[in-house]
Amino acid sequence: LAYLLAGMGPFDSLNHVFAAISTGGFSTRMENIGYWNSPGIEAVSIVLMIFGNLNFLTAYILLKGRFRAFSRNGEIRVQALLIPLGALVIFVTVTPELYPQLGKAIRVSLFETVTALTTTGFSTVPYTKWNDAGVFMLIILMLIGGGACSTAGGIKQFRAYMLYRSLLWEFKRMLLPRNTITEPFVWQGDIKEFVSDARIRQTGVFVFLYFLIYAAGVFVLSASGNGIKDSLFEFASSLSTVGLTIGVTLPGSPAAVLWAETIGMFLG
Repeated sequence: LAYLLAGMGPFDSLNHVFAAISTGGFSTRMENIGYWNSPGIEAVSIVLMIFGNLNFLTAYILLKGRFRAFSRNGEIRVQALLIPLGALVIFVTVTPELYPQLGKAIRVSLFETVTALTTTGFSTVPYTKWNDAGVFMLIILMLIGGGACSTAGGIKQFRAYMLYRSLLWEFKRMLLPRNTITEPFVWQGDIKEFVSDARIRQTGVFVFLYFLIYAAGVFVLSASGNGIKDSLFEFASSLSTVGLTIGVTLPGSPAAVLWAETIGMFLG
C-alpha cells in the first residue's frame, strides 16, 4: 500500500516489497529503485529494508511496543551509529560532486548507506564514478551486514557490537585489580545476556574465518584482471549476500570470477 501511494504500480509494488523485507534486492527494472527517481519510493524502501534487516526478536519487541528494550539492544545502537555516519561520509566525499542538487545528494547518501548495511542490494545510482572513500565506506557497511537472526547477510551487527564491547571490557580489566571478577553482558531484545570469554573467542574465530574467505575471493577477482578496489567491493557484496555491483559481475565475466562469487554467495 505504501509503495502504491508513493507512485509504484501494483505488480512492481508486490515484487519490491518481497525483495525489501527479505533483503533480496531484486527488481523488476534494470535501473532498480533508481528507475522511479522518487523520494517517496526511496523512503518506503528504506523503512522496509531496515525492518527486513532487524533481528526477528528485536522486531517482535518493537511491534509489541516495548520501546525501552528495543532502544538498548546492541544492534539497534550499531545501526543508530552507522547509518548517520555512513550517510555523512558518503555525502561529504561523494554525492555533492556527482549530484549537484542538494536533495538528490542527500537521498543517494542515505539510501546507499542503508541498502549496503542491511545487505538488501537495492540501488538508485551506479557506483562506477564513485571515488575510493565512498566505495570503501560501502565495503565496510556490507561486511558488517545486518541483524542476527534475520535474512540479512554479513558478519552481523551483533558480532561487531560484541567485539567492540569486548575491547572496552579488556581496557577496563587493565585498570582493575587482578582478582576482580567482572560479568560482561549485552542486551538481546529484553534479555540480558552475559558473555563468556569462550563466546568472545568463538566470535573472533568466526570473524577471522570470514575475512580469510574474503581475502581468498578478492585474490581470485584481482587475479582475473580486476582492480583491487573493484575486487574488494564485488566480493564483499557476494560474501555478504548484498548484490550491489561496481561493474565486475557481468554476463561476459571470466568463469573464475563468476565461480568465486557463486561460492562466496553460498558460503555467505
